[in-house]
Amino acid sequence: MDFKSVSILKHPVDIAWNTMLNAMPEIGERVDELESITETERYTDEKGAIKVVSIWKAKPKLPDLVMKYIKPEMLVWDDTAVWLPSERKIEWEIKSHHFHEQMQCHGTTTFEPAMGGKGCRLTFFGSLQWNGKIVSSGLGFVDHTITKAAEGVLTQIIPSNFRKITDALEGQINNQQ
Repeated sequence: MDFKSVSILKHPVDIAWNTMLNAMPEIGERVDELESITETERYTDEKGAIKVVSIWKAKPKLPDLVMKYIKPEMLVWDDTAVWLPSERKIEWEIKSHHFHEQMQCHGTTTFEPAMGGKGCRLTFFGSLQWNGKIVSSGLGFVDHTITKAAEGVLTQIIPSNFRKITDALEGQINNQQ
């Protein structure tokens, strides 16, 4: 399933880009549904691309029915992001700690001028594929219908969280000025 979200910030591209690149853990602290973002690796290659690997821990507010099957420890993932400064684009991939082989999620985030150069348009586009069943200890396998429903919920939560991240980014920039 594909998903897309577009946000407009009232700050120029360079400020949005640099703040997101250099303050993501602090930005994450501003989002209620995130427990933490911890950067574990960062390096710049010979072409200038910046690779950042972070561990994200979520604490979403999900319906009780879903929480029967999705435990908090299942909502931890590695985010590998390759920041391409010349294109103002991030190519990212998410790997779940719990659903190693069942979930593939990847996409791009682009930063473009908006509002006559005074603002920034962030376009977040991705694809989520679920190749398995949810397993919850003591409950066995959940049938295909619930698994597809979980995939649908995830493809709504991910862009929603991106919008919350961009709101938090805006707040982070405002506090720095």
